[in-house]
Parts: sequence; structure tokens; C-alpha cells
Amino acid sequence: MGLVVGIGGVSRAGKSTLSKRLKNRLPGIRIIILDMDDFVFPENEMPRINDEPDWETPESIDYTKLSGRINETKAEYDLVIVEGILIFCDESLNSLIDKKLFIKIPYETFLERKRKDRRWNEPEWYIQHIWDSYQKYGNKNSADIMKVNGGSSFEISDILDFINSA
Repeated sequence: MGLVVGIGGVSRAGKSTLSKRLKNRLPGIRIIILDMDDFVFPENEMPRINDEPDWETPESIDYTKLSGRINETKAEYDLVIVEGILIFCDESLNSLIDKKLFIKIPYETFLERKRKDRRWNEPEWYIQHIWDSYQKYGNKNSADIMKVNGGSSFEISDILDFINSA
């Protein structure tokens, strides 16, 4: 059975970047990266805010489907990396995660990075909503979560040590 690593943090914190760095640092190990964004409900089933789909709430995620995919891939891969902004909001999903990483960035860094990201053409009110939702749902403090400073460089070896610790 593969090890499951969860990586959480606000949008643009560096979750996908860290996932890819971990995969590149572990050649020869069967690794899959699961992006929580691939497990959102269809837009017509999502909660709404200002008549737009609200991607920033736990009710937008199909946690049952995501948990099922984790269970499937644990048998096929040595390492399953699951990343997303709402990764630690569901207790049944959390019970599947062996190691938890949380990337923290300050508000100013979030704004700077988010305003450069024009894939979604989000209005300013929605960018603020992302941060507010992160504060409400995603900003987790727990003894079993390793905090990573996404606003500066960090040692990937420290993260690998944490993942490999008993």
C-alpha cells in the first residue's frame, strides 16, 4: 500500500509546484498526483456566490469520489500526493492521509500571485472571496501538519525527511 501525502494551502501557494518537485526528487518510485480540482462537482451542482459557482467551499468537492480514487491508487502507487485548497476539510478524507503538508503564504503574496494568474479572469471581489474562504476553511493548524513557508525558498530535503519519518 502506498503512502498518501496531502498538500494544502490557499490558491497560488505552491501546492502543484511542491507536488512536482517531490515527484522529480523521487525517481524510480511510482508516484501519482491527484489534484482536488479534478473532483469538484459539475458547475450546476455547486454552491453559488453572486450567481457564480463557488469553488472555494467544501460543498463544491466530491470527497466521496476523491476518497475512492485515493483508495484505488494506494494499491498501484508507492506514493499518492493529493493537493488542494480544501484538502483538510473532510474528516473521512483526512483519515486516508498519512502525511500532511500545509503551504502558508502571506496575504500580500497571495494577491501578487493571484493577480498575475489570469486563467480564470476572476474579478477582485472573487479574489478576496478566495482568501476569505481560505481563512474560514483551509487555514489549518494541527500538530500532525508540517508547515511550509511558500513565501520564501525552503529545503525539499526537510519535506522528504518529514514524509519518510515514522
